[in-house]
Amino acid sequence: MATPPAQVGGRPLPAEFNVLRAELLRFLYDLTNLPKEAPAPVIWNARSSTVRFLEVKRPHWDRPLDEQRKFLAAAEERRIETSIAEWELRQTTNRAERS
Repeated sequence: MATPPAQVGGRPLPAEFNVLRAELLRFLYDLTNLPKEAPAPVIWNARSSTVRFLEVKRPHWDRPLDEQRKFLAAAEERRIETSIAEWELRQTTNRAERS
């Protein structure tokens, strides 16, 4: 499974991040025998050259799938940071509130 190049603000991240991200994903997919369900956001810390996998869920009803928990556990066992964050969309009534 090919992963698209990572970007920040529409600019590509350093090539080493894209290579590291692809290798990490391939390694963890092979290790867990999972065909999918990796966390979408991969956070890159350029200062320490480390990554964090982030799984984002909606509060009140959205929970990590078993596959996602397995993936995150495999990452954590290899000292790769992981997080599960809750994020709720706020309803807005006009365009000014959206900015």
